[in-house]
Amino acid sequence: MSGDVVVIGAGLAGLTAAVELANAGRRVRVLERRTVAGGRCGRFVHADRRFTVGCNDFGRRIVADLQELGAPVAFVPSTVDIHLGGARIGNASALGTIAFALRHAPGLVRLVRGVQARRAPTVGALIERHVRDPTVAGLVGLIAYAIGTPLHRWRTDDLAADFAKANAYGHDRTVVPEEGVQAIVDALVRRLHAQGGEVRTDVGGAVVDRDGDAWVIRTSAGDDVRADAVISSVPPPERAAAAEPAGLAAVQCLFVLGGDFDWGPVRTSIVMPGGAPDWLAELDAGQWPVDFGFHGFRDHTDADATTVTAYFLAPRGVGTFSEALRRSMLGRIVTGLDRVRPGFEAAVRTAALLDPDAYVQRHGLRSELASPRCDGPGPLPTRDPTTGILRVGNGIGAPGEHANAAMLSGRRAAALVLRGEA
Repeated sequence: MSGDVVVIGAGLAGLTAAVELANAGRRVRVLERRTVAGGRCGRFVHADRRFTVGCNDFGRRIVADLQELGAPVAFVPSTVDIHLGGARIGNASALGTIAFALRHAPGLVRLVRGVQARRAPTVGALIERHVRDPTVAGLVGLIAYAIGTPLHRWRTDDLAADFAKANAYGHDRTVVPEEGVQAIVDALVRRLHAQGGEVRTDVGGAVVDRDGDAWVIRTSAGDDVRADAVISSVPPPERAAAAEPAGLAAVQCLFVLGGDFDWGPVRTSIVMPGGAPDWLAELDAGQWPVDFGFHGFRDHTDADATTVTAYFLAPRGVGTFSEALRRSMLGRIVTGLDRVRPGFEAAVRTAALLDPDAYVQRHGLRSELASPRCDGPGPLPTRDPTTGILRVGNGIGAPGEHANAAMLSGRRAAALVLRGEA
């Protein structure tokens, strides 16, 4: 078989690159080792109910990206309330959010100016030296929790890039697909097929070699695929020996609730104790803190039941939970959600927990929230410096550990191919 471009990996980065190239008239074949496309963006079935694999909120840039790719999806604003220590903030109450911002304006201003001026190499050091408002520190800890990175490891450059105008991720106004995250994957795959592209699943073990001016991709299917260019979302070898470790791993909790339970108008509830820098550091050191943050969101609503997915972070190095620990952690999450969503505990019909190892077994994906950080001040270049293969995915070629960055890296890699630089 031959084709203009082969894309290895059918996550958001790979699918975005493939669609961009197919739109430009290139023949594109996507090879995916899993049985389904989408990576962490998609849904799965547990206890005969639908749940989200990973991605659940997106910066508003995704709306324009999908429209430009010819794969539009309907989005709605992501509604969230945040329970931070004793304070409740969030866009469920605009007046409450404004009042909160006014009370903590000096600390927020110092933080923004410190990030812009790069007054410290890490966000943790910046807060210690220039921001003494513990509530502002807690808010920053909330973002650190979302990427599984303690503040003493989180580089100020990365925080600045996530909110930079040049990347326009739109994290100040997040959105969610009206029909669930699977709609994003389905739209991209449909567009790729409409443009003559192909997605092959259950094709693992891809080995890429040069054959003159072409690439040869040998797969577990036993056939060779030839291409003029290769884009891969497989992590490059230098990730394995990275100077900084991967982010903390997420634990996934799955709840089926009775159909008469009213979750309320807000989709996501974030429950954060005070002192986020401290308990994130304890988790990074491999210890369970006395208290820790988590979040839960209304996933799918059927006539007779509602599913809710919740996440929290495991201590570094802890992959498998004992049965007693599973029960204890589920109990803590149920109790915490019942506090902010009264009646939650009584409505739970079934509950399950996927620790980091179980997450790998169920989804075929790791649950670390940030890629290992290699030496150097910025993300890896899109082009692999040793093989010349174009790499895409979170934290490669576009700063950020989220879906928007993955899609941007795919678009940048496609641009290189179209310019004849691959």
